[in-house]
Amino acid sequence: MRNMDKLLSVGEACKRLGIHPNTLRRWDKEGKIRVVRLQGCKRKIPESEVGRILGTQTVPEKPSEANDLLQSFVNFVFTRCQDDQVLVKKAVMLRDGQKCTRCGGTNDLAVYPPDLKGSPSDLKTLCKSCAEEEYHKEKEEEKTEKEHKKEVIAQKEVSRMFLLEKISPSNLLQRTAFGDMLSAAISLRKFSVEQLSAASRCPPQLAALFCDRMSEKGYLRQNADGLYELLVRVIV
Repeated sequence: MRNMDKLLSVGEACKRLGIHPNTLRRWDKEGKIRVVRLQGCKRKIPESEVGRILGTQTVPEKPSEANDLLQSFVNFVFTRCQDDQVLVKKAVMLRDGQKCTRCGGTNDLAVYPPDLKGSPSDLKTLCKSCAEEEYHKEKEEEKTEKEHKKEVIAQKEVSRMFLLEKISPSNLLQRTAFGDMLSAAISLRKFSVEQLSAASRCPPQLAALFCDRMSEKGYLRQNADGLYELLVRVIV
């Protein structure tokens, strides 16, 4: 510790870090933060330790240095404190400049998705109105996709040409291969990727792509045995 390093009380350190005292105690036990113990069992936190974790110092920093420190803090949180939701939210907001990543607003901010699932790049700061708009759009897309799958199942019969258009082959060669695999799927009815590949004489990677596309559109499903089966009857 530097000679002139200011010592903060536990309460002040927690306030600056935006954490609960129990979190600080856990960090102390895990060696994530240095705590100075004085006579009378009093604990103090060096101000430099708070600055190290927050990625800030008490003196102004150059923009590049400040960005490096901020990135260090974000990395520290996502690699060592990913289970601490409060700290993860704080890190995301700091990374995003404490503003909405869509409109740039600074009011009613929160980190989305609310469950914090996904990698750091999946988490973002949004204001209330942008969050409602974005997540409403996602829900509508999910609803549309579910309705499409219900229509497919209810339809029972689809033409070969219609089905090939729906699974969107990227080129003529892929369309030909998809056509061969569709013929094999119709003949097999139930099959694994390997069986479909062998029956159509197409590479396994392409057979896996065919099954993924067909499943996404609701024309195939995978049963408990791991075999794919057609949900519709394909007509010429």
